[in-house]
Amino acid sequence: MCRVPSRVQRVTVRVRSRSPIGGTLFLDEVGELPLHLQPRLLRVLKRREIKRVGENKYRRVNVRVIAATHHNLKHAVKEGLFRADLYYRLAVVECHVPPLRERIEDLGLLIDGMLRLIAGATGWSVTEPDAPTLERWRRYSWPGNVRELRNTLERYAVHGDGHVSLTGNRSFTNGHA
Repeated sequence: MCRVPSRVQRVTVRVRSRSPIGGTLFLDEVGELPLHLQPRLLRVLKRREIKRVGENKYRRVNVRVIAATHHNLKHAVKEGLFRADLYYRLAVVECHVPPLRERIEDLGLLIDGMLRLIAGATGWSVTEPDAPTLERWRRYSWPGNVRELRNTLERYAVHGDGHVSLTGNRSFTNGHA
């Protein structure tokens, strides 16, 4: 994942192998990329090449790019905050994913999938949420969206000492709900 806060002064792609560079590049919060750095990203996308730190020559890359943002990039283009050419380079296929609070019916599926990932990574056993707990979680607004849900589940895992149990009446979000 590539996070580029607005204070970053350069975009760096680190490559460890000498083989052709390929795969998927996920640009998280691409709408936060400062205007003066956007031409660098555009160059990578247009020419499909990068220059390693400390090298003088460019290397070809073959990557699929997935970009995510919570900003309205069309509006940012109109406001002069995001380059139009970069926007059109990225906007080949757009997929709007509504926030969790607008698709709360997906909560059970998301919990199940994330618990499987946590259990697979840790080898811990998992207890699915009981009906009252799931209902209480559905009433919560999840302002941090799916990331907050994942962090909450991981918090349960850390406190679970080898077992993740989502039952009972304990608080689940750093003092909220």
